[in-house]
Amino acid sequence: MDVVKAQPTDASFRDFLDAVKRQRWVVIISLVIAAGAGLAAILLVEPTYQSSTRIVVEGRSGQQAPPVNTQDPLFKVTAPIVTDIPTQLEQIQSGVVVSNAVQTVIGRDASLTPKEPGDPEVSARQVGLTNVIEVTVTSSNGELARRVADQLPETYKTLVVDRNSAELRQAIVFLDGLQEKAKTSLAEAETQLGKFLLDNKLSPSETEAVDRSAVEIRAEQEYNATLTEFDSETEYLRQVKMEREKLPKTIPNQTVEKNIDQIQAANQKLSDLKSERDRVSQIFDDRAVEFRQIDAQVKSQEAYIQGLPKVLDNQRVVRNPALQLYDDKIAESQARMKAAEARVIQRKRVWDEARERLNKYSELRDKIAGLRRQVELLKADLDNTSRSSQQLKVYENSIRNPVEIIQLPTEPKRNKPNPPLYIGFALVGGLVVAFIITIVRDRLEDKITTLDQAYRIANAPTLGYVPPRAFGKAARKSNALPSRVMENYRIVRSNVLFSLTEHPFKSMMITSTGAGEGKSEVASNLAIAMAGTGKSVLLVDANMHRPAVHDRFGLERGPGLSDLLSNQQGLETVTRSAEIEGLHLITAGSGEVSLADGLGSGAMQKMYREMIERYDLVIFDTPAMLPRSDALSLSATVDTVVFVVKPGATTKTLMRYCIELLRHAHARLLGVVFTNTEFYSEDLN
Repeated sequence: MDVVKAQPTDASFRDFLDAVKRQRWVVIISLVIAAGAGLAAILLVEPTYQSSTRIVVEGRSGQQAPPVNTQDPLFKVTAPIVTDIPTQLEQIQSGVVVSNAVQTVIGRDASLTPKEPGDPEVSARQVGLTNVIEVTVTSSNGELARRVADQLPETYKTLVVDRNSAELRQAIVFLDGLQEKAKTSLAEAETQLGKFLLDNKLSPSETEAVDRSAVEIRAEQEYNATLTEFDSETEYLRQVKMEREKLPKTIPNQTVEKNIDQIQAANQKLSDLKSERDRVSQIFDDRAVEFRQIDAQVKSQEAYIQGLPKVLDNQRVVRNPALQLYDDKIAESQARMKAAEARVIQRKRVWDEARERLNKYSELRDKIAGLRRQVELLKADLDNTSRSSQQLKVYENSIRNPVEIIQLPTEPKRNKPNPPLYIGFALVGGLVVAFIITIVRDRLEDKITTLDQAYRIANAPTLGYVPPRAFGKAARKSNALPSRVMENYRIVRSNVLFSLTEHPFKSMMITSTGAGEGKSEVASNLAIAMAGTGKSVLLVDANMHRPAVHDRFGLERGPGLSDLLSNQQGLETVTRSAEIEGLHLITAGSGEVSLADGLGSGAMQKMYREMIERYDLVIFDTPAMLPRSDALSLSATVDTVVFVVKPGATTKTLMRYCIELLRHAHARLLGVVFTNTEFYSEDLN
């Protein structure tokens, strides 16, 4: 059976709860102060009211493509539909719109004049991804909030309509100017063409050059169109390749198989444990420690089998099937691009041939074709400008309402102060502050207050818990101890015996960080308990500065260990028998000798070997580890060390330092015994 160990799981949370329990008044006072602050905020904050309305907004629309010069006024009304919700949100909340709406409301009812600047406040938000905007007005006057929420959409609508009308009028004026320029240019081109024909005595019906020029223009347009198609296909192929590169080359393929081997192995181990339990039950009854140990192992194995997965998931890597889809797209795109490239070459050849035929004409015919083309272009430009101007004039007379109210203003509702919210935030803040103060105060407390703290420092199992000292010299008689005390020492003894079975040892020392932590009491009573098992036990008082063993067992201080170290007495001379069968004692002796110096002598080494040969177990009651080095020196000689901790007295810093010293000395720490600790609520009978 393993040594009983403390369980560190959730230790930090338990420590935190213990700290809160110890400092509960800090939590209570913090919550009371926070609640008072919340109530004060409720009383001091001036009430405000909110009213909200909802509107639908629209963007500008145009029927023509935008001109090349996007800075001209025509672009503002011929651009595609644009609904810029963030911009309109800012416009609705702007000072101009809010101020105009408030002034309109005050002009109708002067009693609604706000008391302070900035009242009311307006906020607007987009509802989801729609064109719906919710406008909320907040004011200390509920009626003012409702009136402004009612007026604000009208004010904003007026602003948008006026702006759109101004933009339309500016665009119409701009188009009228373009139209006059086009008429003048067309007249000049027609005059130049007529004068050229007249000067060169050419008939206006001479159309050969014009026809050839038209063929060349058409060939050029077809070539440009084919080239654009080739460029588009090239860009599409590049995009597809980029998307394919982003795909993972392989993907996991998951398979499932039954977990047969692991379950069979676990069942075989369970069968072996049950057989062992049946064998132990024939030797011991079901209350024996040996039976409870093997029974616990059987239950643990059954729980482990219940938790085993019935199937196992295996994964392997396969090629991503999406890659083939993209490969097909790439192949198709490459085929189309190849065909487009062939068409580009063919159109280029046709264009070159038409241009070559056209170039063979005389300079006069070239000039005529150029003049005729210029006239046609100017006519087309004039027609487009005239059509656009007429469309804008029609649109100006039929502008739709850009703002539509879909929800009337709500009745004013008070939004501040909000008592539940204020109190809730205050209490949460109070709890946070209280917990911070509790944690800080607890961290500043260096005393060990919980068993888990000592366990985490020592990283060693807990051997047992010893109640507060309730007896003195009567400890030398086992039947004189209270039942709860002896029961606790029997637990310590059992754990020591379990460790002895797992890792045999012949000697141990009992030590602690400082004086007054109960190590001498633990050493004496543990020696009594171990002697009760029929073992031959030697208890050595190695604390020659503050000896206590002789006083507990009603003996004289000398002769003892100091006399043995100074070679004044032999082992048989200083060893005395106690009133308990199997227990032998060596007191501290009449003098004070440095234990650290004596351990290095050959006499001490010989004496130590003689002790462990004569007795089943040798227990050394050593001085505290601080400030002397006697205990540390002895720890390197004995087989194992038991560390005594007194919660509320032992400090974390000193215990951590002492444990580190033992590790440097390569001492084997058997476990920790806690003194002055009530583990049971009542005596064990």
